[in-house]
Amino acid sequence: MDIVLGNHSDVVSAGELTYLIDEWRTDGRPCACGSPYSNCEFWQGLAEVVSVSEEMAEIVRKIEHRRATLSVLTDTIPPEAKEAYRRFQKGVFSHLKEAGGASIVLDSSKSAGDAAMRFYALSEIVGFDVHVLHLVRDGRATMASYVNKGSNWALEGHADPPTLPGVRAVGGWTLANLWTLGISKMYFRPDRYMRIRFEDLTTHPARTLKAIGAFIGINMNTLIARVRRGDHFDVNHNVGGNRIRHNRSIQLRHNSEADRQPWSNLDAHHSSFFAIFGQWLNSVLGYRW
Repeated sequence: MDIVLGNHSDVVSAGELTYLIDEWRTDGRPCACGSPYSNCEFWQGLAEVVSVSEEMAEIVRKIEHRRATLSVLTDTIPPEAKEAYRRFQKGVFSHLKEAGGASIVLDSSKSAGDAAMRFYALSEIVGFDVHVLHLVRDGRATMASYVNKGSNWALEGHADPPTLPGVRAVGGWTLANLWTLGISKMYFRPDRYMRIRFEDLTTHPARTLKAIGAFIGINMNTLIARVRRGDHFDVNHNVGGNRIRHNRSIQLRHNSEADRQPWSNLDAHHSSFFAIFGQWLNSVLGYRW
């Protein structure tokens, strides 16, 4: 969804911006275009405007991580850390708007740990007009992907294969969705929060894109026409994300209703585990067993 929306002339897609400094400073984690961030035509020059130091990375984590929830919500973050965070994010987002020639920055940071408070902090600490687009997926499909394929970082050789992948998948999926639902409902106006089902994006892309356009105030007709033609969408210069960032372009796969059960190959053990610990939230999100 990030890549498709990022091909709109009013939107600049940036991927998982919460990991910008970490990826910038890590060998073997280049921009999606394949170049190191310091040499990338899109990101080049950012380091002259903002600090991409380890110290700045620590400030970002201290404000955006789930452990910072109480401090952020009660406004007890040290003033100097808040000001450094504010300057950094304003510099990054200004660079993105100028480099992308767009008025809207799309940030797809989604970690239930590292980025749990990011959308709140960007709104309340930095002062941005934040719209939360909450993309959900049937938890069984999320579990099947994690169990059968593994984590992206492990597959790319940047981490060890996860232990107890079924438990980790259900735990992470539950926490991420509950967290986003709770913070959004408590602290964001109804017109600043929208939930989209991944399955609706792939089975009814035109209708779903039109709804997203109405939510963020842009016309989606050009993107809808491209989806209908089966056009490819440029990946551009995203930070982080899954393995498709290594492709120069992607297509939005159009699934039929019959293709909406990618969890069918889960074994009985994992299916039972999800039924006990995850289906209650699946039902809240609109997914029947």
